[in-house]
Amino acid sequence: MGSWERVSLSVVVTVLFLLTTSLAEKEKPGIAVYWGQNPGDGSLQDTCNSGNYKIVLMSYLKEFGCNRDPSLDFDGHCGVGIKPCKSLHSEIQGCQKKGVKVLLALGGPSQSYSLCSSDDANVVANYLYDNFLSGQGGPFGKVTLDGIHFDIQIGTTSYWDDLVNELDNIREDKDTKFSLSAAPHCFLPDLYLDKAIKTGKFDYIHVKFFGRKTCEFSGDDASQVLKSWKAWVNNVKDYEDTSLFMELPAAADQEGYIPPQHLKEDVIPYITQAPSFAGITLFDRAHDVISRYSQMVKSSINSGDWSPCTKLQPEIQHCQQKDIKVFLSLGAAFGPQDAKEVANYLFQNFLSNQFGPQGSVTLNGIDLDIEGDGYWDDLVKELDDLRQQNHSAITLHFNTNLAILHYFLIKGKVGPPTFLPTTPSSWDYQLRRTQPLLEAICASLCKASF
Repeated sequence: MGSWERVSLSVVVTVLFLLTTSLAEKEKPGIAVYWGQNPGDGSLQDTCNSGNYKIVLMSYLKEFGCNRDPSLDFDGHCGVGIKPCKSLHSEIQGCQKKGVKVLLALGGPSQSYSLCSSDDANVVANYLYDNFLSGQGGPFGKVTLDGIHFDIQIGTTSYWDDLVNELDNIREDKDTKFSLSAAPHCFLPDLYLDKAIKTGKFDYIHVKFFGRKTCEFSGDDASQVLKSWKAWVNNVKDYEDTSLFMELPAAADQEGYIPPQHLKEDVIPYITQAPSFAGITLFDRAHDVISRYSQMVKSSINSGDWSPCTKLQPEIQHCQQKDIKVFLSLGAAFGPQDAKEVANYLFQNFLSNQFGPQGSVTLNGIDLDIEGDGYWDDLVKELDDLRQQNHSAITLHFNTNLAILHYFLIKGKVGPPTFLPTTPSSWDYQLRRTQPLLEAICASLCKASF
């Protein structure tokens, strides 16, 4: 039997992870949380130090517009006659150093905000920039927040689009990168923010799936939630820079509460299929401290920006029990730029028996369906380092294409099979250009034992 004939058959799990861009170029899904309306929130510093959240929505700037004096209300923390909010300066900066974005939420259930005209919207926009987004000084001192969150629940339905447009104009003119965020209710169209959303200027939309019977979780039934989510995905599909969060209550006694297990099994596998999916938002931090909701679901949310396929776990294990190897195939025209990050992600989610998109299962290896330029050599090196550090028996495969086959033929090599198991003594590949890529693969095959 020739060396090619001794290559064992491999079943490859494909089209699960397409490296068309670097992971670093797209925000990973995560959890946002409201903070500031309950002393039970704990400090802002503790909230960010928990490691559970990617965004904190400081709630609320509850009075503004129509010639009102702007007023902050962080109940039990600062504002409205309590200690000055400049005490939050260092905590905000501490959050940002940890990579947690801090946004100021406008509105809420207060009865003391509205906009009276387009000019009024411009005045409010400039107030927000000068006091919270410019770093020049304001209620929090000389600190720059990461954006503005619209949680509009009462009052006028007009001019919110003007406010969004003016804030967007300011960030363009000032060349700053603060985010704009909104929290509409799950039914469409939203009474207050529909026109603002249609500007396409929001970076994040946190859709509230509670407080509305027609689109919230009820009993064990998630159908209304998923139907409304699909409608929202379609509603923002033309806004390529807009990401969607599913906003949920963190306490079991709140309407629309989805038990963590239901969320992980019935909801997350569906909502993560949306290209615009960015995570979930919890109301609020105080309830989350008690319920530990974020702690129970964050591994599912953070598993990636695509859909978990936990139902494959028994099928993968069944294949492996029959001595059929199951690989994850990576396919792309360009390799990842942050190879270490990608390698760690692959190892943690597919190769380490931790909970990942296919459940708690360990695949047999990684198949590289390489098609062009990229940092594939760095990725292979990082994966090889990880398997050595963890004494892992995972295998790395190359999936050949016609160009590689042609290279082997003109070099007088025997035509390779579809999958090439490589076990070279060194992973010193030069894969940043096509020709070195082919030479490197050839070199590794010449060293390989089959």
